[in-house]
Amino acid sequence: MDDGQAGERQMRALREIARRHLADEDARRWYALVRPVIRLVGEEEAGAGAGEPAAARLGGLPLLPRGAHWPAGPPGGVPPVHLASLDCAALPAGWLDVALPADGTLLFFAPGEAGADGPAPGRVVYVPAGTPCRAVGAPPGAGVIPAVRLFARRDASAPFPDHPCVREAFALDTWADPYDHPVHEQGFVDELGERVHRVEHRVGGYPVNAGAVGHGADTEPGRVMLAQFTCGRPVPGAQGGAPAGGDGGGGVLVWTVRREDLARKSFGEAVLLRHRW
Repeated sequence: MDDGQAGERQMRALREIARRHLADEDARRWYALVRPVIRLVGEEEAGAGAGEPAAARLGGLPLLPRGAHWPAGPPGGVPPVHLASLDCAALPAGWLDVALPADGTLLFFAPGEAGADGPAPGRVVYVPAGTPCRAVGAPPGAGVIPAVRLFARRDASAPFPDHPCVREAFALDTWADPYDHPVHEQGFVDELGERVHRVEHRVGGYPVNAGAVGHGADTEPGRVMLAQFTCGRPVPGAQGGAPAGGDGGGGVLVWTVRREDLARKSFGEAVLLRHRW
């Protein structure tokens, strides 16, 4: 089965879950919220052939335009971590419902030290295709995550019943007890969790744990999830050999962006939400 067929199969599976547990109208309303997503998986899971290009790279040193510098951290604080690089041209064209650039590279920088759940300083840098670049060494005090190649796979994502888009679609805020609604039925939630609740790297769609990183992840008007990465926090000061688990920290990091900024290829206002980073 090719990648496109796998993505369509997941779409059909989610539709069948809704049909098994919800009345027809509720099933149609919930399935309308399902969104395509691109999973970023390692070489072993991908079964990638020798000629398949990697769609992303977790960690490593960023390729920045000549003359550009590693983004600065907070005054007196630890410099940010280069978390991932995303090759937009290597993503399956036409699968997502968000307008990512057709080519070029997105570089994701995360805070270099622990912090509370919720919004956090984080940067997304877009490097247009053909820009002369060079690998930039990490500044003193910055941690480096060992580079791991990731490959793109089409998939589907769905919101859990406590997601604000579900509450809005079913007007659950008008219910005396919204948990009495069938979308909160345990069998439906359990089967849904088995299908879509994976802690993983992904582009587009819904965050894997919206409740953990905050429902603002993709529910503010016009704002959508750009990418989600999950990994350990690197050891500060380590250069190229820090274990992926770092000091035992880490978690889920979700970047969101406004649709109009995506259309302009402008990522300066992207927002990072984190959980246990």
